[in-house]
Amino acid sequence: MHRGQAGLATPLALAVKQLGSPSDDEIERLEEFVDESLYQGSSARDRCSWNECWSEQHSLERAYNYPHVTAVYWSLYRLGRRFRPARVRRHGWRWYLQRAHGTAMGMWEHGGEVFPHEQQRVAGQAWSKVGNGQGTAQWGLMVGSIFESLLRDLLLEGWANEAAGLRRGISLLAAD
Repeated sequence: MHRGQAGLATPLALAVKQLGSPSDDEIERLEEFVDESLYQGSSARDRCSWNECWSEQHSLERAYNYPHVTAVYWSLYRLGRRFRPARVRRHGWRWYLQRAHGTAMGMWEHGGEVFPHEQQRVAGQAWSKVGNGQGTAQWGLMVGSIFESLLRDLLLEGWANEAAGLRRGISLLAAD
């Protein structure tokens, strides 16, 4: 996979496909993509990554890529936790679950508020100071159902604090 494909359909499809029909070669390619593009790609200075190609001010509110990246991390978590032997090699299942959760939460931190300020006051919710209701996190997102799957797994793993934060974000979306 090409490093510039963060958030595009190829890594997402390949990741989810592994849950039903895993291939060691494809999983290795996917883990390589994660290490070189999703997780560390923005720190490489000899090439452009998706984070550096857009201005920071405008790219943060583009919430529609967050579910795709979350799904890639979540799929690799499942491959490491639910398969015996574990199908992932580069990182353990906890690392992938942490990244899935952090990415999901980052959507609401950087992708705009779930509610505009007027609705937040009515609902009594203080969620994010970033976005002012202008980011795309305030609407339903394609592949957004990944957050429900991630929430179930956080609860199964006993990660109550992480699950509580994600549940709050999901409930704000559902209330809109």
